Amino acid sequence: MEFSKNCAVKKLSATEMPQRLIYAALYNARFGGSLPEEQEGEPTQYSEDSCGHYIAEHYLQSSNRIPSWSAYSPLEHPVISFEIHADIATLYELAAETKLITFTNQSLGEVAEGTQLAITEKSTDLEDLFSARPPGNYPDHTGHRHPWTEEDRQEQLAFGLSTAFDIKSRKEIGVGSHHTSQWLTTNTLQKSVASGSLRSWLQLLDSHSRPHKSYEMQDLVSKIADHINSWIPQVYTWWSTQHRSKLDLRV
Repeated sequence: MEFSKNCAVKKLSATEMPQRLIYAALYNARFGGSLPEEQEGEPTQYSEDSCGHYIAEHYLQSSNRIPSWSAYSPLEHPVISFEIHADIATLYELAAETKLITFTNQSLGEVAEGTQLAITEKSTDLEDLFSARPPGNYPDHTGHRHPWTEEDRQEQLAFGLSTAFDIKSRKEIGVGSHHTSQWLTTNTLQKSVASGSLRSWLQLLDSHSRPHKSYEMQDLVSKIADHINSWIPQVYTWWSTQHRSKLDLRV
């Protein structure tokens, strides 16, 4: 699948040494204390990578037993925040179906105002303001594929430009930006800052990367997954290869 250049995900902040933090929580749950202090100059037993391996081993060994209510609570401790740039419809769906992650979206009035760059600055690339699918064959929710051509892509961008002119004409008769946002197309790009725990993000990746989800959603979730993988590589590998779409992290 060719991914759109419109959608972008940038890491803003994240818990440092997240795998060590998760293992510290596991260690406390099992032994009732902190990780042992290590002497300077000695080989470290609790490095970030080592802790990631210990976590994967722990959950691999316990996955065949019925988990307790707090089995995956250690995954709540690390937190990561992203700046997301995606179309309005995809961001709305993501926020509406994900209650454990906090989204602060750019106001639709500001988004409407931003569309005017397509008119006032002729050098503006329409794909900086509106999402457009690359040509390809895309499945619907039943799995049936439908062609999407370059002509379709250009028509989608032209529809966005038409919306910008509609908003301009209403501003000229005194309609405020808050009300002009009603004319925004669902493929208009919007920014959001989103923050949540590792467990919340893994639940999101699981539920929103399924085959029946839209191309735009899978594109966005794939880019979030790349950041999560870089942040907690060993834990991500365990989750992705062993339990994705199988494991209920809510317990």
